[in-house]
Amino acid sequence: MALFVLGVNGSPHKDGVGSALLTRALDQCVREAKVARVDLADHVTNFCDGEYRSATPEGLGELFKLLELADAVIFSTPVYWFNMSALMKAFIEHMTALENRGFVCEGKVAGLIATCEEDGGQSALSLMAAPLVHMGFLLPPYAMLFYNKNMAEKSEADWQTKDAALIGANVVRLAQQVKGINWGYDGMG
Repeated sequence: MALFVLGVNGSPHKDGVGSALLTRALDQCVREAKVARVDLADHVTNFCDGEYRSATPEGLGELFKLLELADAVIFSTPVYWFNMSALMKAFIEHMTALENRGFVCEGKVAGLIATCEEDGGQSALSLMAAPLVHMGFLLPPYAMLFYNKNMAEKSEADWQTKDAALIGANVVRLAQQVKGINWGYDGMG
């Protein structure tokens, strides 16, 4: 059975730098997996109210179905004040509904991309990684990339574009290796 990789664009802009890097990563995945891409601007319409239910939040039914089917997910976000976008933050918070259904994301592989104009890329990546790992996502080597578009020279931009492709390749590699492993407490002897 072929792998399925979902790309999630957390920018309100569907054609920005983060979108291009996400596309580059997904282009690498398409060699060995089925891929789909979603723009959170089309799905996230409200913020999490802190009531962690298992019900699907309004407007996220289709996206949650894709997320449940995915073997791997590549998340891309712009950086706003050293953090991920409000769209991405709201989405990750809404994903608690999946966790409350029995850790639906356990064993899925994640890649992370953040784009910034000044600083805060590494901070945003760390703030995304922490809840995703707690939800059961696995991160392969070289799976977190930040791109500072005002500081990058052409040679630096080329390197970062290559790293976006490496995220795609490593997400697929790890997903192939771990598919079917039980990572939860019930998998302990």
